[in-house]
Amino acid sequence: MTFLHVNSTTHVLLVLAYKIKLVEVPETVTVFRVTRTLEQNVTEVVHRWQLTRTAPLKLPEEIFIRTTMEVLLERNETLMYIKRKSDYVLEPISRTGLESIWRKMIELETPTAIAFNPYGGMMAKISSTATPFPYRAGNLCKIQYDTDWGEDSLTKRSYVEGKRYGEIYFAGNFERLVEIKTRVDSGNFFRNENSIPVKPYFNS
Repeated sequence: MTFLHVNSTTHVLLVLAYKIKLVEVPETVTVFRVTRTLEQNVTEVVHRWQLTRTAPLKLPEEIFIRTTMEVLLERNETLMYIKRKSDYVLEPISRTGLESIWRKMIELETPTAIAFNPYGGMMAKISSTATPFPYRAGNLCKIQYDTDWGEDSLTKRSYVEGKRYGEIYFAGNFERLVEIKTRVDSGNFFRNENSIPVKPYFNS
């Protein structure tokens, strides 16, 4: 990996290039998926998961808990684009709270999904200011909300322009990242709708 160290006091690294070293995949790969319904006490399963979801700090790095290359290489592009909103959980959601979430999902007329991403472990050992991503120690997990807007998603009626995305996503790191982005990519070549803006946008 080639990187540029912008400032020794902020410990922010800008990645300029990647060099990937592939490893040999074992002949036997174990993959599993567990499905639970409301009738199968999914509330209790999710509630307990919140209390045990953190990986131990001494978990061997050799353990491969990721997506196999075959899954990535043999997929067919669906050309279906999605955008999710997320919250960060600081305290375990109660059983009553989880049941309220399930009821609301059932009441909605459009397909809705919620994804729980576990945090903690090695992530919690990194300072919230060491990298642009600030949600480290103290965050149990992230919840992502996904729903279907239907045909209205093709019109401007379903789009609300947010004005403070950067401060929400990057917390206290946002202004520092704007300064770095302005110095390194003043023309804003690398961008998307919610990426770090350059200084002119920031001041407007």
